Amino acid sequence: MNDDKYNSKPDRGVKPFKPSFNAVALSELVPELLDPLLQKRAGLTTALIGAWPEIAGGRIGQFSAPQKISWSRANSTGDPYAPATLSIIADPAVALALQHETATIIARVNVFFGYAAIDRVKIMQKQTNAEVKAAKRPKPQKMHFDAASAKVADVENDALREALAALGANVLAAKR
Repeated sequence: MNDDKYNSKPDRGVKPFKPSFNAVALSELVPELLDPLLQKRAGLTTALIGAWPEIAGGRIGQFSAPQKISWSRANSTGDPYAPATLSIIADPAVALALQHETATIIARVNVFFGYAAIDRVKIMQKQTNAEVKAAKRPKPQKMHFDAASAKVADVENDALREALAALGANVLAAKR
């Protein structure tokens, strides 16, 4: 049996595979792929969606999201840049606060775009999937518990004394 085909040099016309080290992060590729689709379907960009928590701010930004930008048809004056309506979905708990902040939201979105792109906001109440993140509290150490127990030692009721000691330990831990 002839093993020449396995031991021979590769054909000169075919270049051997060389790994490329020009890796690109997925986060750089996604906007290129999604922006045309979002623009066509909803008039949005991934940049607006990503910047929404900063635009809306605080709790409103956490429990709401831009849904669609509805561009109005050119008006009779022939202005092709007629402002649009921004549709926002908001958790029912923050919808009223969002309604009170519509002027601020419009101003911030227009600053984001760099021109007067939005002149109205339409709020749709819908449950969002945002999770409430509880603040992480430091766990009390034994020294905190001992210090708190010493302060409430003369309380006669055992259950009350233990509860006050636990409360005091948590307060002392939070202060440090």
